[in-house]
Amino acid sequence: MHRYSRNRKTISLVSGLYHGAIVMKFTGNDIKKAHYYEEDKKYLPEFEPDVMHYETFDFSSLSKE
Repeated sequence: MHRYSRNRKTISLVSGLYHGAIVMKFTGNDIKKAHYYEEDKKYLPEFEPDVMHYETFDFSSLSKE
């Protein structure tokens, strides 16, 4: 997902890492701290120190009445 605001493009990544323990395998104990790869320097003009986590829901199992 992305959005534009004041000549700035913000990109949000949605991943399938659903369980905190799985996320911690990638991030370590502090899952709110952003982690970047070395190659990200080629593509990102700045680096946010923190990330935001959201829960997603699957409503496909709800009955259609």
